[in-house]
Amino acid sequence: MTGRLAAVRIGAVVVAFGLVFAGCTVDQPGGDPGSSASAIWPTPVSSSPSPSATSSHELTDDELYQLAVEQYRSLFVELTDVEQNGGAPQLPDVVGKYLIDPAWSAYNEFYSIMYERGDRYTNKPDCRIISVAAWHSDKTPHDSVTAIQTCELSQGAALVTATGEVIADESPTIMHRWAYFKYDPADNQLKVFILNGEVVDTCPID
Repeated sequence: MTGRLAAVRIGAVVVAFGLVFAGCTVDQPGGDPGSSASAIWPTPVSSSPSPSATSSHELTDDELYQLAVEQYRSLFVELTDVEQNGGAPQLPDVVGKYLIDPAWSAYNEFYSIMYERGDRYTNKPDCRIISVAAWHSDKTPHDSVTAIQTCELSQGAALVTATGEVIADESPTIMHRWAYFKYDPADNQLKVFILNGEVVDTCPID
């Protein structure tokens, strides 16, 4: 993202403060995919434990992957909605069903800053997941139980500041993301805890 201002977008990264948020980390050029931040983040409010959720730990690898994909698609919808509405003072409670710290705090901070700055889209952008696959890395966090990668397309709307300065135009942008999942001890549900990504010219998923 050389020379680009940015803001974490579901389909594209255009960062409004000169840094690219990637889930749990603020990635700098040359940062390692899958690395986690050492900072201590505040913990979002979680729901009460669900006794019936214990069965999710008995899933096969394929079932675990399918559940991760389902959870990520739901997260994508919720974060896209927040972004298309110009951010929010705080992420909606529903996001806590799919996202936990440290990723939750990073995205919560970003979207609250987006809201306070008044950054917004000129119209509703077309944001969608165009490809999904399992993700394997030698830098996978030890507490990750499964991981997926996606390619996400964003196009059709410019992102502008409160004064109308263009941060990113409406050109098609592909984001390659990788998400790590673990069980939230508060409710025993599978959720994303690290979400990293980068803009790519073409989707690397076969």
